[in-house]
Amino acid sequence: MARRQSSIILAERHVSMTTNTSTTSLQTVNWRAAIMLPGNPQPLHGRITGASEQQLVGLFPVSVPVKDCRLYLDLLDPERKTHCYVDCRVKITTQTLVGQISQFRVFMQIVELQDEQRRFLLARLPRH
Repeated sequence: MARRQSSIILAERHVSMTTNTSTTSLQTVNWRAAIMLPGNPQPLHGRITGASEQQLVGLFPVSVPVKDCRLYLDLLDPERKTHCYVDCRVKITTQTLVGQISQFRVFMQIVELQDEQRRFLLARLPRH
């Protein structure tokens, strides 16, 4: 288990080195996520490891076969002490296989997100 966690941490560090940070700065996060694929009632579960106002980076067990899809984020609301879900439309920009952990790193651009949910998402990003 410790080896798997260290591989995930290495993958997250690699994200910060390989992502174009000139327009946005990704913050390290650990959020549950689900991608809804068109025509498939079962979501593709994964984890978001990097986030900014306009970009997300996640780890998923398989390659995402579409370029445009719905993404649901499971975020904790510390005020209510409940989980809240952010629903957005994303465009898959890049995917790479991370061999050490046998998962795909998926780079996404947020295409559609309601203002209220955007504020909620931004409030959950770590402050540096």
